[in-house]
Amino acid sequence: VQVMSFVSFETIFNALREHPDAAALVLTNPNYYGMGIDLTKIIQLAHSYRMPVLVDEAHGAHFVLGEPFPKSAVECGADIVVQSAHKTLPAMTMGSFLHFNSELIDERMLRYFLQVFQTSSPSYPIM
Repeated sequence: VQVMSFVSFETIFNALREHPDAAALVLTNPNYYGMGIDLTKIIQLAHSYRMPVLVDEAHGAHFVLGEPFPKSAVECGADIVVQSAHKTLPAMTMGSFLHFNSELIDERMLRYFLQVFQTSSPSYPIM
């Protein structure tokens, strides 16, 4: 049985070199088998192209706890990181985080699209 791993640094390097005008780099870490990697080098590469990095870290909210877990994408310098706290931390269903730390993404646009796409049925116990 073969388990899917990650896209290699070399593959991302070549893709960015071939498409330097791409709008963003979107990654999932950890993968759906729970394996995570240190994204620092990949994020630094994307930032050298002035390209923001968005990371789906839905199953990695616990990475911020440190060893033995990989570094969180937040610590690695990703521009936007989405985490589902209810998947790996003691949180109620729908408990999640959106981490934003970027000079490459317009915060006003992010706030606007959050209002557009957020659910109209929030979980009031976790608000």
